[in-house]
Amino acid sequence: MRNVFASVLAARNVDVVQVESGCQALIALEREDVDLACIALELGDMHAADLLQCNRANQRGNVLPFVAITSNRDKTHVDAALAAGFSECFHKSRLADFETYVDTWLGTLSRKLSGNVLLIEDSVATAQFCTQLMNAMGLVVDSVPSAELAIDALSHRRFTLVVTDFMLSGLQTGLDVIRFLRSRDGRPGRTPILALSGNDNMSRRIEILRAGANDYVQKPVLPEELEVRLRNLITLAELFDRLEAQHEMVKDMAQRDRLTGLFNRHRLEELMPDLIANAHKTGAGLSLVVLDLDHFKQINDAYGHAGGDQVLIAVAAALRGTSRPQDIAVRYGGEELLLLLPGIDLPRASLGAERLRRHIENSTRTAFRSLAASASLRWRPTNVLIRCFAAPMLLCTKRSTLGAIR
Repeated sequence: MRNVFASVLAARNVDVVQVESGCQALIALEREDVDLACIALELGDMHAADLLQCNRANQRGNVLPFVAITSNRDKTHVDAALAAGFSECFHKSRLADFETYVDTWLGTLSRKLSGNVLLIEDSVATAQFCTQLMNAMGLVVDSVPSAELAIDALSHRRFTLVVTDFMLSGLQTGLDVIRFLRSRDGRPGRTPILALSGNDNMSRRIEILRAGANDYVQKPVLPEELEVRLRNLITLAELFDRLEAQHEMVKDMAQRDRLTGLFNRHRLEELMPDLIANAHKTGAGLSLVVLDLDHFKQINDAYGHAGGDQVLIAVAAALRGTSRPQDIAVRYGGEELLLLLPGIDLPRASLGAERLRRHIENSTRTAFRSLAASASLRWRPTNVLIRCFAAPMLLCTKRSTLGAIR
């Protein structure tokens, strides 16, 4: 059975050292650079728990994961192994579970991180130690000795993670850094924070966590502990960023017309109150251009809805191509498209609308000449009826629905 479990590791390119007794295991653990120990609970010369306790005499043994393997299905037997300090206990018949554990363990060891870390540490030796460890993990580290320098850096740059000691050179402490970071809005205010302290004081630890630190490490820092806590914090931050990006994508999809990619009427109704209020406050113009495609039903009847969709896509592209970044293009429904022009009064909107009409006509004529040839159809670009409304007309309604605007 020992060979079966060893083959699981060997199949994943893990070098395996096999021994037959507890004494041989202790010698191997002393001589070899071991990352994982798989120990049978039923040893001939000693109890597995005794082997574990002996190995814990050195510092490396305190963090080395020990996995127990047993043929005993008694739960009290398994509980005793976990209570003794084994991280996992697998029955010899649960080879698939052991394979899953090994895959997860290897994935954690081999995964390289990325990102920028701000390290706030006034001890040169500790700063060098942490920097070297984080560089080996794939992280780029900026190190500063004081809270004042850290706050200045955080004011101008974004970091993936912040690692700060409590006691620092200068007048401020790590608590000031934590509170400053948590007072910021948006993504910077959610930056993960790992706090370090050489004082094993429970009230201080609680205060640091209460101020907003995500995790805490006691000095002197074990490299394995620091690495695990850093990985956990960065992984959690990446998951939150991914979730936030997915949320924004879903939100954007809900506010856009699927065919043209323009905003839909729901997004228009959200934006109008603020646009109208801003125009009223600043006195700047706010114009609304409404585009109705003439005889659109005849296009659908003659060329099918697929042909009508292509017309709408082409007109929407022309609309985006002639708009400023601050303009808001909307497909309100059917063949009706809208263009909101912040800062534009009625005379300028009228001139721009005529240029837009000509651009749409010319661009669609060019785009659909090849389509007519490939489809053996004739198509004439539709005219665009454009109506413009100035900001004062919008403001006098004091309502934000499109029906009130029109």
